[in-house]
Amino acid sequence: MSTRTKFQRRHYTAIAKVIARARARARYNDCPVEAVADLEQEFVDLFRADNPRFSPSRFIAAANKSEGAQ
Repeated sequence: MSTRTKFQRRHYTAIAKVIARARARARYNDCPVEAVADLEQEFVDLFRADNPRFSPSRFIAAANKSEGAQ
């Protein structure tokens, strides 16, 4: 029996891309990236609570891609 979750892989991917772009903008503008890291952790906690199969390490890796592009 599968558990229904609010979020799907497409949501994780889209949000990881948004975080990557925000992190790239913060670095480009020489701004602290702590706020982006805090936001990233909030999403990790949310997704982990929603889906026991969620992989924080995969999400964080996607959110830390240097290009931050689609």
